[in-house]
Amino acid sequence: MTSLAPGLWLDARVVASVRPNESTDCLVVVDEALTDAPVLHRLEDALFAAGRSTRTLPLPPRATIEQALLLADVLASTPLVVAVGGGSVIDLVAIARAATNDDLRRRITSPQRSGAVMLPASATPAPRFIAVPTTVGTGAESSGIATVVVDGRRRLVIGPCMRPDAAVIDPLATASEPAPVRRGGILEIYLRLAGPYLASRDGDAVSDPLRIASARALLALDPVRPESAIDIARISALSHSPLLALRDAPFGVRTWFLCADLAQALGVPKTTVLGAIAPAIWARIADGDERWGNAQRLREFWSRTAGSSEGDDPADGLRTLAVQWGVTSIPASLAKDLDIDALAESTARAWGWGLPMLRSLRPRDIADVYRDVLDPRHRAHPAAAGARADLRPVAHGVDSWTRTTERGEDE
Repeated sequence: MTSLAPGLWLDARVVASVRPNESTDCLVVVDEALTDAPVLHRLEDALFAAGRSTRTLPLPPRATIEQALLLADVLASTPLVVAVGGGSVIDLVAIARAATNDDLRRRITSPQRSGAVMLPASATPAPRFIAVPTTVGTGAESSGIATVVVDGRRRLVIGPCMRPDAAVIDPLATASEPAPVRRGGILEIYLRLAGPYLASRDGDAVSDPLRIASARALLALDPVRPESAIDIARISALSHSPLLALRDAPFGVRTWFLCADLAQALGVPKTTVLGAIAPAIWARIADGDERWGNAQRLREFWSRTAGSSEGDDPADGLRTLAVQWGVTSIPASLAKDLDIDALAESTARAWGWGLPMLRSLRPRDIADVYRDVLDPRHRAHPAAAGARADLRPVAHGVDSWTRTTERGEDE
């Protein structure tokens, strides 16, 4: 399991230490937009203290299989790699590291209908891997799942070897992250905690209280404070924990699959569409469509984490919250030429039609969600018609975020 080193760099130095008869080489893969980031100097000091000589490789933050395989050829002779960047850069390195193993490479690249690839739990590819995330939300630094684009489609690669050996959560690395981007990341974590809760009818005596408490703590954090990055990352790591998910329904976070496909089709970050798609799905759950989740569990989760009463509409509340945080803007110009039905067919083929991710959901169901998000004239469900603009959950820190936005302190 990944060891989180919150700004102390101790665990990273342990992982980076030179083994007997091992080369001192270390490759630092960094987002090409971050080559002057102050955290790189701190990283160089930590690696030097561990006895490493470093090479830096700036790359665009795009996790494509072509780029991953090229990087894998470089990593084959490297004992240590460090990824500095957002989730795409960390995913790219995770995929490339796995692809240094011929069997894992074949599994990742083989043609298949499903959008998910399961790797053997026993797989232990070299080299050792340290992640230094510069954004919050994806939790790529602590996740056993990475995404890569294969033949123009996102593919989920799942296995313990996707998880870095150490992650350094340093406020210096995330200090320049814009507030709306950070809020989008926090919303992603919140929905990752919510998904399995909503997908279960019976609940679990251990994971349910942990998810509720984690989501409440997440909403109580001040996203403007750089130091909040450490606590956000801790909650994000918990949301990815296999122990927390031990009794969860597999693939309970169904929002991810639609968000990932729509974002890729529009050419925008996933968080750009997350704040619009999630309320549309929650509206369907509230209307009683059990294929998306359980209505009673949805009301429980929203009321216990956002401080609203169980009589409030969770979809309306989530939509209002997303608007207040500035994470719902999808430029209309991007969607005008999109073939929604073709995209829905593609989503269903990769994740639905009996596959465990979207199970019994059909292209028409998925297209309805996309249209709710992209076409204001289309409302497949009455609950998607609009939010109550004055709904402001006041407990657990949500209202403080609203006031911060209104004051313009983080715009």
